[in-house]
Amino acid sequence: GKGNSRLDLSNRLDEWRRQLLDTSKRSRLVNCKFGRGGVLAIEHPDFRQIWELLAVDEKSAEFPWPSELIDVDGVDDTKENLYQESAEDRPRDPRLLTPTQIEEMKKSPHLAMNSLLTSLPDKQLDGRLKRLDIAASTALSEQGVNTLFVAFGFLQWFESVDSEIPILSPLVLLQVSLQKKSLDLGWTLAPMGGELASNHSLAEILRSDFEIT
Repeated sequence: GKGNSRLDLSNRLDEWRRQLLDTSKRSRLVNCKFGRGGVLAIEHPDFRQIWELLAVDEKSAEFPWPSELIDVDGVDDTKENLYQESAEDRPRDPRLLTPTQIEEMKKSPHLAMNSLLTSLPDKQLDGRLKRLDIAASTALSEQGVNTLFVAFGFLQWFESVDSEIPILSPLVLLQVSLQKKSLDLGWTLAPMGGELASNHSLAEILRSDFEIT
């Protein structure tokens, strides 16, 4: 009958949607990595303040140049001076500000309420944001989709009971854009006014592999 036809069509649509989702570990929505060429971590402010600023108040945020906040002469671009990101012992980008320098930036009188801090010094920060902006602009013009998001919260999970390799997947995504008005001025991050999105690729993995809905 008609009811069965509608049900069958609904099931087919659900299956097509699932097939369109990228659930491979190549996807940053599934396997989110930080560091060079990966996701840029915001070191300050904490996620609650960023949430209030971008998602609730829908205001823009700024990336100040670290050199305007503290003396960063101690950063040496030539040395592979690695320190560890966490207990998982993953090496970070060698040309990073130290945790002490990041703490100094947080105490700077020049730090504004809407300032976003990362662990990258001026040159690396400018380069990373420029690459993110170009990638997002290219995807928008060629495919009509926005690929630049601020992610709030991550799920750490393992593929199996025996696996010791943690996988990080973002939970809530907010569409944003990057802008730079001139060579001298820093970068601005602005929400695009769209709805918050959940990670459908992660939801499909939890449903299909772990029977969690």
